[in-house]
Amino acid sequence: MKRVQRRPYLTPLSDRVVVEQWGQQIGDQIAPLGDRLPGWDAGSDIHIRAEVFVNVEGIYEDCRLERDAKLRLVIVWESGGTKLRGSGEAVDFIHKAPSGRTKLTAHIDGKWLADTLTLFVKLLFINSGTTPHLLVPKLSGSILLETPPHKIQLEGDGARFPIEVIDFTTTTFPSQAGWYLSWDPDDLAQPVLGDVRLYVNSRHPQIAAAVSDIRPETAGIREAVRLDLAQTLIRGVLLNSSFLENPEQYAPGTIGAAVRAMIRLYFEGYQIEGVHALTRSPHEFSAHLQEKMKIFTHEQ
Repeated sequence: MKRVQRRPYLTPLSDRVVVEQWGQQIGDQIAPLGDRLPGWDAGSDIHIRAEVFVNVEGIYEDCRLERDAKLRLVIVWESGGTKLRGSGEAVDFIHKAPSGRTKLTAHIDGKWLADTLTLFVKLLFINSGTTPHLLVPKLSGSILLETPPHKIQLEGDGARFPIEVIDFTTTTFPSQAGWYLSWDPDDLAQPVLGDVRLYVNSRHPQIAAAVSDIRPETAGIREAVRLDLAQTLIRGVLLNSSFLENPEQYAPGTIGAAVRAMIRLYFEGYQIEGVHALTRSPHEFSAHLQEKMKIFTHEQ
């Protein structure tokens, strides 16, 4: 195996740290984590567990480190939709730690995620101990090795969009409405994060609190908003003749692509024309969405 990146200090071979399995902890169970996460929504945190094989002796030999040099393994994550990143559990070790498998975990708040989640395991240098070799890192936290990225498509309610709490009496919106989704169903090539915005009426403090601070006691309000937004977006794009003619034309991150993903998630097995036809029976369309979105059935 080769060293995968040149750095101004010695690094280990790329097979010294290998993620054997990415998993998601759901209750007491660990489920394999593939490249898609269907049914996810921003109210759901993600609990990651990585099974990692570490060749401790090989790492120290490759980097010419003395036995008291300290290293660290950590899960690192980043989200394509929010541009946020963070880290999970860290495990420090020195040479006397046995080679073999170890487990790393990360708890990621759903509010920090949108569109994609990418996971890595990084091996970091903490200190050199009594190592005399000149080609060791000078800074604690320097990256010695990074595993290949594991990218996951979050297939929930589509890409997230900004939420703004305002007084509707200062706008042209109906003054007593609880929320208003601002978007242009005629221009589906626009980016979701730039062209779609949910306005919440500050004159309804319970609604404002429910969408800005996720708590179990306000779940019912969030579910009502969630269902309404899904119906509004799906109905809107299905009135767009350009979308009906070619739903594949929209690039990732656009309104068209986000709602296309929603339709495929909630209307599995349907063709676009079939979903369009279903909207002509509003009661059936709404009931179908309630079932597939598991409205009011999420565990709190």
